[in-house]
Amino acid sequence: MSRIILVSNRLPVAISINPDGSLEASRTDGGLPTALSALFAQQDSVWIGWTGLRQSLTPAQLSSASLPKGIIPINLSKQQVIRYYERYSNGVLWPLLHGVPAKVTLETSDFHALQIVLHRFADAIVKIARPGDVIWIHDYQLMLLPSLLRHYELPNRIGFFLHTPFMSREFKSQLPLTGEIVRSLQAVDVLGVQVARDVAAATSWGLTVKSYPIGVDFEKFDQLARHADVVHGYEELKQRYSGKQIIASLSRLDYSKGILMQLDAIAELAASRQDFIYRLNVAPSRESVLGYQDLHDEIVARVTKINERYPLIDFTYKNLNELEVVALLKATDVQLNVPIKDGMNLVAKEHVAARREPAVIVLSREAGAADQLQEALIVPPNDLAAITSSLHQALDMSEDEKARRWRALRRGVKRDNIQRWCETFMADLAASHDH
Repeated sequence: MSRIILVSNRLPVAISINPDGSLEASRTDGGLPTALSALFAQQDSVWIGWTGLRQSLTPAQLSSASLPKGIIPINLSKQQVIRYYERYSNGVLWPLLHGVPAKVTLETSDFHALQIVLHRFADAIVKIARPGDVIWIHDYQLMLLPSLLRHYELPNRIGFFLHTPFMSREFKSQLPLTGEIVRSLQAVDVLGVQVARDVAAATSWGLTVKSYPIGVDFEKFDQLARHADVVHGYEELKQRYSGKQIIASLSRLDYSKGILMQLDAIAELAASRQDFIYRLNVAPSRESVLGYQDLHDEIVARVTKINERYPLIDFTYKNLNELEVVALLKATDVQLNVPIKDGMNLVAKEHVAARREPAVIVLSREAGAADQLQEALIVPPNDLAAITSSLHQALDMSEDEKARRWRALRRGVKRDNIQRWCETFMADLAASHDH
């Protein structure tokens, strides 16, 4: 029976090292692992990815981790992580894909490390691939992998899905290995992107592509909202902020997320009204990558300055677990979510799935989710006046209008769920022709 070989930068499990040197593997709640968990459970599927650790592991250490069946770890040294992941992937590719100039200038040793890492992924795939197996590669870090697999003369069907926005031609001169990336993506049988604008961008590079807007597991979030710990967390939040509408933002630390603009809009809003609380949680991310620590410091400085005048911001900088996230989304009356550019932005959809009571989302038009969540208040992410005005509109919206918009949003998010995304992509890949 043919299997599905899933390939992503990281594995769907978090591997940690215990004091005695043994390893421990735990499930992660990230978007990609959650999205593909049902698919991974089928047909003896295999998942290949980096361990997430900044060191190579011995075979004895790996066996001590008791990794779930089908998980194949890719070992990387500290220097390989720095050069492939921090410098190439997150210092160059990530900013360029999000319309921001590259943060670092790559060196010869970076390209050398990149080739070693890509060959390590390719070797792992070739070693286990059987005739008829279908290979599904995910995201920007591995855009160069498909052509390498074809170089190995692997005949299997290969699908590739890009979760970020597709690269704009205006950054062609800054993007290293542009021709190689395009040729690599031409080597796949099905190339998927998030939304129509990404199709247009990919087509401008001469690629054949289709949009598959990723969704969320609606039923899962709807059910989690009734979990005892979630209900307790929700009630605690409502009691803590009693008498105030809750505006909330949830994102990881990243310059593409528009966090500073959100704070500026809150400051503008607070200058004319104080009938709200702003609950902001930023999850730590990529702090070793150039510019991220500076962004964190600027966020803290701005929160402090606003709170000195209007003590309305409840800010935390930590990783929330899944139940804490759902409790906050369930309690959120207005979600403020204005990324500068975002492939999809699943937090907006998770809010819709986790809360039955009508709410409002102020959403950037540059988030892929804006294409589907038309009943949100859609704003340009660089227009402070428009964002502030939409926050006023959200806080003052009638219950009837909120209910009408929310019903439509829940219908759409329930219909265009993660299962549909998976099934649609895999059906197209199954219908494609082997090389």
